[in-house]
Amino acid sequence: MVVLGFTVTDNKGRYVNGLKPRDFRILEDGIQQRLATFAEGNKPPLHVLEDGSTEPIVVKTGEERASDAFVGTNVFVLFDTSNYMYRGFVYASDAIADFVRGLDRADSVAVYTYSRNLSRASGLSRDRNDAIFGLRKAVAGDDSALYNALLLTLRDAAKVPGRKVVIVFSNGPDNASMVAPD
Repeated sequence: MVVLGFTVTDNKGRYVNGLKPRDFRILEDGIQQRLATFAEGNKPPLHVLEDGSTEPIVVKTGEERASDAFVGTNVFVLFDTSNYMYRGFVYASDAIADFVRGLDRADSVAVYTYSRNLSRASGLSRDRNDAIFGLRKAVAGDDSALYNALLLTLRDAAKVPGRKVVIVFSNGPDNASMVAPD
């Protein structure tokens, strides 16, 4: 099974809500694929039946493993606080906060900041307030050690089971890393 996450907007960039499974066609090599589950926003996922109708997914207590529909993504946000981000620091911080607030409720998020050194502003958690609080504690730094910070973030992410994504907010070069980009 493949999990697809997407956002639908109109031609003015506004979010489109109220979509149903019948509003989508998933094709693989030109062959239509059947949807197994469907969820909108932070609503609980629904099981899609053969006829296209939906029903709530019932999770039995004591199950060994949660359904894939309830397993979120581990999101690691890496925020450049170096002097290269000086002009856009506040805007980037606000954009990251909006991004964190918009994550699916099943997702976990960690916020890391870096300039010359990496700071783990908030650990991996589903608590959005903790992540945003850590983000708001970020202070502007000096040089940028992007490759060092990325390597350390990837090492942290490797320790966590499940799906992972690292999102880097930066606009500058690396001028302080000890590791090479390759």
